[in-house]
Amino acid sequence: MEIRKREMKFITTLFVAMAFFMLCETGDVKAKDAYHERYDGWVYSEFYSEQHGGKVVQITGSYEEKSGNIIIPETINGYPVTEMANGSDSYSWGNIETITLPKSLIEIESSVFSGCTDLRSVEMPNSVTKIGYGAFEGVYGSDKCRNTE
Repeated sequence: MEIRKREMKFITTLFVAMAFFMLCETGDVKAKDAYHERYDGWVYSEFYSEQHGGKVVQITGSYEEKSGNIIIPETINGYPVTEMANGSDSYSWGNIETITLPKSLIEIESSVFSGCTDLRSVEMPNSVTKIGYGAFEGVYGSDKCRNTE
């Protein structure tokens, strides 16, 4: 009986420790947990990135409809734009023709530019290492994306 009590106490302690470590996740504090700001038509969040050793910016949308030739800013408030995220605001307007992505960009999340049916070209830097599923869904033609470096 005494052994069973010790086993139960050990298992309970183990579960509590696992729950604690899961809550104390290390790494970047993502913008989804931060406050969204506005700048020059863009909705964004600043967050700390261990990888960059400082604050970076994730653009999560636009508060005004974009059309024609879109240039995503290299920095906002002096911090590099490293991610394009599909937030509650969308970039998926049919009247975007070209997109120039910043050299600081690392990630384009899922469905970010899906539905941009008029999109003719995307200038994408070598810095982009991750493109989410369906990021350019509905954009047809193999000649639309070119590397800028």
